[in-house]
Order: sequence, then structure tokens, then C-alpha cells
Amino acid sequence: MPPTLTVVAEHDWMRDRAIAYAEELRKVNVDSPVLEYKDAVHEFATLDMLLKTPQAQACAEDIAIWVKKYISLRGHEFSY
Repeated sequence: MPPTLTVVAEHDWMRDRAIAYAEELRKVNVDSPVLEYKDAVHEFATLDMLLKTPQAQACAEDIAIWVKKYISLRGHEFSY
């Protein structure tokens, strides 16, 4: 399995399941960090009405940082 980033919201009904999935991946040596966002609900980072919240903005930045990290580890660089 490739490295897997798990994003969860504090008030997400799938929170516990997502965290358990990440834990299972770690048991088989998959790099699988969990990013949790306080005061957020399910789909906080994808629903149009929530995209401008501080949690959604932080999540987008955190995902970008994580993706850049793994691309650079593979020897690729961004050209922008």
C-alpha cells in the first residue's frame, strides 16, 4: 500500500472508523498519518458552504504539504 493520509473531523460520524483504518495500515508498516480538525463536521473540506472555514483552509494547506513531501521523496520536484 502507498502512504495514506487520513483526514477526519472532530464531529464526523465516520471519525472512529477512519482512525481505525489508519491504525490498521500502520500495523502493516504503511505510513498513514491522521489529520484531525476540531469543530469540524463530515465533508467539511468538500462542501461548497464550508470551503471558506478555517478548518477547510487549514486542511487544504496540510494536504498540499503532505503531497509535496511524498512527491519530493520520490525525486520529483514541482515546477511552479
